[in-house]
Amino acid sequence: MLINRNVLLPVLVGISWLTSCKQDDDSMACKPVDNISAPGTCYEPSRGLTLVASGRTSSADRSQFTWSVFPQSDTTLTNDISASREKILVGNGTINIPDSLLKNAPKFIVKVKTTGCGATELHSIHYAFIKRQAAGSTCAVWQRRSI
Repeated sequence: MLINRNVLLPVLVGISWLTSCKQDDDSMACKPVDNISAPGTCYEPSRGLTLVASGRTSSADRSQFTWSVFPQSDTTLTNDISASREKILVGNGTINIPDSLLKNAPKFIVKVKTTGCGATELHSIHYAFIKRQAAGSTCAVWQRRSI
């Protein structure tokens, strides 16, 4: 059987190119966000609250973060997010929550969904933040609490 050189050459070049390429499988390098933090500085409502997600091992420039924020009306230990209205913010690993979303809530719960990391969505656990007055100060800070 005679094989046409015009067909065989592009096929061989393509195969050699594919085998020489480094496989860029983001799903192997990606992990869900494993920490969300807020600065320990005085909270200024006019600036909102900045949160930072960390712990991903893949490049964030190709990822999209969907932040789900659940304002809570009190600081009780029951973390019933079904009773809260979910506020969605889309961005990257750092997000600013405007004070208008918190609506003077003394507590909120947040989680992050990451897309752009292969075909899967990666979900963080839920994190709780409580607004506290710093000791001996008029300064309010958002402190993370265990759920």
